[in-house]
Parts: sequence; structure tokens; C-alpha cells
Amino acid sequence: MKKVKLTPQQLGVLARKNMADRLDKRLLVFVNENPGLSVYDLSKKVKRHPSTIHSAVSRLSFQHLVATRTVLRKEGKIKRVYPPSFKFGSLHEVVLPKQAIRIGNPTWQQAYIYKLSAESIGFAGERVPDWDERSEPIVQAPEHSDDGSMRVHLPDEIYNFYDLDRKETLLAYINNKAILTVTGSIE
Repeated sequence: MKKVKLTPQQLGVLARKNMADRLDKRLLVFVNENPGLSVYDLSKKVKRHPSTIHSAVSRLSFQHLVATRTVLRKEGKIKRVYPPSFKFGSLHEVVLPKQAIRIGNPTWQQAYIYKLSAESIGFAGERVPDWDERSEPIVQAPEHSDDGSMRVHLPDEIYNFYDLDRKETLLAYINNKAILTVTGSIE
């Protein structure tokens, strides 16, 4: 078989393609192990410039090897990267893990759901006087799971008010309460 001699330009193109393929493989490992990392977070993990990672994510997205979601925040846009088969959970149901909430005491026999602000929803196992000043809670019985976590179903009134189908949220815990904060809108 005749060996084809490549020009320096062709060798350079081949070397760049091999580098891109190695980067793509590394990114796929990180994305599968950590769904939802931003392009910036991925760039820190693989120690490459964010623009290089953005190009790689675009390549992988075009090949349907990753799925992306762009979130609009006050400070700008954030592109999050997921495996293509990733299932986004519904925010109709909020899961409160047993490590964050103490349900063994009399509280949490009922869940008190408060509209705290245009960006925050509060969850408590009993009435919270400070929160009562802001809104009247919706009270419901939470569902207790076998693993010790608890599920609270958000009423349509709250789900629709916050337009949670199109929002990115963060759930935080403090003093046996939880606060769901809307952190951005999904584009």
C-alpha cells in the first residue's frame, strides 16, 4: 500500500482534530458524572479556556452527544450541559431529603408552603410567624418516602405563579425549613 505524505497544513489539521477528540471524550465523562455543569465549570475542571469548551459543547450538541440548557440570570447567560438522556425533574414536587429536614418531631406532619417573594417559596413543618406576615400558607400533608425524605406537591396556584416550567431553582435549608429560590429563566 502506498503511504500518502501529508502536507504540514494537513498534519496541523489532523493534530487539532485529535486534540478536539480527546477533549470531547474528557468532557463527556464529566457531563455524565455531573449533569448540569456550566460551560465555565467544565472549563475549570479540564483547565481549558471557556471559549474552547463552548466550541466543544457545540460540537457535542450537534452530534446529539450532550443536551444543553441556557439559563438567563441577572448577571448574564449560563449554558448548562447534560447527558442527552437526562430527565429534568418536575418542580410540581419538591423533595426534602432526610439529611436536611428533621421530621421525627411533631413538625412536618403538615407542610406549610409560603409565597415569600417573587423569587422565593418557603417550606416549613409548622407556621412561621415571620413568614405569616408575608403570606397565608397553603397547608398540605407531605408524602414521606421509605428513604426518610419527604415530598411536597406544589399546588398549581404556586407552580403557575412562579412559572416553574421555565425557571431554574435552588433549594436551600435552614433551621428545619426549606427555601426554593428562582435563580434564572430557561431560554
